[in-house]
Amino acid sequence: MVPGIGVEALGDGMIMRGVRDDKDISTFAAFHGSGSNKVYGRMSSEWCRVWRMTCENLMRHHPEVLRDEFVIVEDERTGEIVSTTCLLPWHCQYEGVSLDAAMLEEVGTRPEYRHRGFIRAQMDRFHRNVADRRFDFSIIWGIPYFYRQYGYTYALDMQTADTIPAWEIPDAGKSEKSPYRIRDAVEDDAGVLAQLYQRSRSSLQLYDIRSLDYWQFLLKWMKYPARLIIDTRTGESVGYFCVE
Repeated sequence: MVPGIGVEALGDGMIMRGVRDDKDISTFAAFHGSGSNKVYGRMSSEWCRVWRMTCENLMRHHPEVLRDEFVIVEDERTGEIVSTTCLLPWHCQYEGVSLDAAMLEEVGTRPEYRHRGFIRAQMDRFHRNVADRRFDFSIIWGIPYFYRQYGYTYALDMQTADTIPAWEIPDAGKSEKSPYRIRDAVEDDAGVLAQLYQRSRSSLQLYDIRSLDYWQFLLKWMKYPARLIIDTRTGESVGYFCVE
């Protein structure tokens, strides 16, 4: 293959390029669904299935990602994908200021191809894309301390949450009937979830903005495990929670 637009030669029969077609999408997803190229060791078959589905749905259905920003390093001699990264766009609100963030994800290299600079080459490409698309900043959620070599440092804890022990939830009285019921959210609930999410986040210093399109993507393609809390007296959705 002769390097062209979006294709970079890395030497020794290796090239770096973006995902181009359905075949690339399936191969990229299979690479991450194999469970043998992750830095955390071999994964369970269920986790591999979920990871593969996630990769495919991001490339096929996410409302904002660009296929070319799912990057692969390919061994031209075998046609195999040996290393990958991708750019996921996020929109954040910080103290009332809207900011666009680029997140590096889907980082992985086959063990036999490591220590050859493939991740560094992809990081350089990632940062060029960040600059070209005028993102305000870039973020990574990954191996502790690994990304300091690329100029990253810790900024925020990820997936922080408030927890309520089960024993602190009061039991309903024997004669009491709860005025609330719970049901699974469906795609048509995207608008309601968007409103509830925004209402719950508006008091926070920093949060990610979720558009209606993004909520529809989560519900239809990612099978987001949201459950709505319905006030049976009014029929209104008053909250939601997720079950994993």
